[in-house]
Amino acid sequence: SEVGVYFKTTHSPVIDDLLGNVTKIAHKHGIKIFAWMTTRHATYGVEEDVLDSSYSLSDQEYKTLPKLDLFDEKVVWELQQLYLDLAEYPIDGILLQDDFVMRHMEGFGTEARVQYLSEFDKDLEAKNMYSELELKDNGRVKRIVYSEEFWRFQNWKNTRLIVVADALVKIVKKVNPQLKFALNVGYELLNKPKNALAWYAHDDRLVRKFDSVA
Repeated sequence: SEVGVYFKTTHSPVIDDLLGNVTKIAHKHGIKIFAWMTTRHATYGVEEDVLDSSYSLSDQEYKTLPKLDLFDEKVVWELQQLYLDLAEYPIDGILLQDDFVMRHMEGFGTEARVQYLSEFDKDLEAKNMYSELELKDNGRVKRIVYSEEFWRFQNWKNTRLIVVADALVKIVKKVNPQLKFALNVGYELLNKPKNALAWYAHDDRLVRKFDSVA
C-alpha cells in the first residue's frame, strides 16, 4: 500500500513489514526503538461518519476534517486493535505523533455533538466559542477572544484525550508491561500552558498518562 503502517496488522493498510527487522538491527547495536505512531490521522479507508469536523473562522461554516473523531467509540476500538498488533513486536516504546491533539476549532464531529448535548444540555455551536473575532485580509485570525464556553469545551476535549490515552496505554501494557509511552507536545505546554490548552487541548493531566514527552 502507498499509505499505512510498517508492521503486520489487519487494522490498517501495510506499506511494508519492516519493524521486526529494524528492531532486531537496532537492538544488536544497543539502540532502543520507539514506534512513532499516528492516532487521528489513521483514516485509511474509513467512513466519513467517523471523521471529525472543524469550523472555518473565515468561511463561517463547518467542514469535514480528515482526522478521526476520538469521541466515537468505534474509532477508539480500532485504534486499540492496531496498537495491540504493534505491541506484539519487541519494541521498547511507542511515541504518539503530534496528531494526538484537538485544535481550537476542531472537535465538532457527529459523535462529539451528540455527547456534548447529552452532557451539557445544549447544542455544540462554534460561534459560542469566541466573544470577539477579527480576521486579516487573507482570512487568518488577527485577534480572537475566547469565551467562557470555549474553555469548558477545551477542558472537555482534554478529558477525552486523557480517556483515549488511558485506553491505549492500558491495552498495550497487557501485552507488554515494560513498554514505554511518550507523547509529542508543543513547547507551549511547558511555558504557556493556557495556550497549550487552547490550541491543542493539552495539559499536565494528559502528560501524566505518559512516561515521557518529546
